[in-house]
Amino acid sequence: VIAGAVWFNVLGISATRLTGVLRLSLLNIALSLAVIAVGAATVFDVGAVVDSIDLGSAPAWDDLVFAAVVATLACTGIEAASGLAGELKVGRSGLRRVVFAGTVAGIVLLVGMSAIALMAVPVEGGTTALGGRYVEAPVLGVVSAYDQGWGSEVLGYAVGATAALVLAQAANGQMLGIARLAYSLATNRQIPSLVGRLGERYGTPYVAISLAAVLAFCLVLPADVDLLAGLFAFGAMLAFTIAHLSVIVLRFREPDRPRAFRVPLSVSVRGGSVPIPAAVGALLSATGWISVVALHEGAR
Repeated sequence: VIAGAVWFNVLGISATRLTGVLRLSLLNIALSLAVIAVGAATVFDVGAVVDSIDLGSAPAWDDLVFAAVVATLACTGIEAASGLAGELKVGRSGLRRVVFAGTVAGIVLLVGMSAIALMAVPVEGGTTALGGRYVEAPVLGVVSAYDQGWGSEVLGYAVGATAALVLAQAANGQMLGIARLAYSLATNRQIPSLVGRLGERYGTPYVAISLAAVLAFCLVLPADVDLLAGLFAFGAMLAFTIAHLSVIVLRFREPDRPRAFRVPLSVSVRGGSVPIPAAVGALLSATGWISVVALHEGAR
């Protein structure tokens, strides 16, 4: 999969590839909605979710904090569309629709799947198989808990096959983001120019892609999902904090710059403005980063 991600990204993105990504994404959304719908019809039980909560013990406070960070990471797909910004032309109203639709769809799918998951594989004795036996394939664990029959079996095969394709595409998409970011940083002399060097034939940053592939391969070798979650949490929460702070700083450095989209709920401060969502986001992200460093060995 890593070699495939390298190959596709060295060749470069195309309209055909984007169409394939769109179709796979729509298939994933449709299948997720189907899993939620079948679960709502067969295992719906609000008590299974609410009655299992005993804050401080189930979950423990440190587990709750790390879970909140992981939930935040699950929403990174909402902003992942920015990686395709260079391929798209969209006006202000279109950008607002993209932000709104992406946010709502992401939250509905994540909250819906999480609720159905705890109904299908409830917490017993302070733990759930979703964090143990099924930690590497939670949705498959949810489907396996449905009433066994041909429908459940077909759904299981569909989840397994789609998950493999989606995860492979996710690796490909992450490599695309790394390549673009590395090229941008190299162009601005924030990292060595060699890292962002473009190939003569395809015009893609093959050095950055190759380095990322080597690092990814080394990280895969331990086969430790918990370690990878900590690593991802460390980097993502730090990046979120910097992004929120950057939005605030730009409001002061370039207050009159035309913007296609402005974060709402701003407060005027000394010739500039501070968007409250960005300020709250920076505070929560920084707190999340500190918490994972303190509580998670992988992050440290």
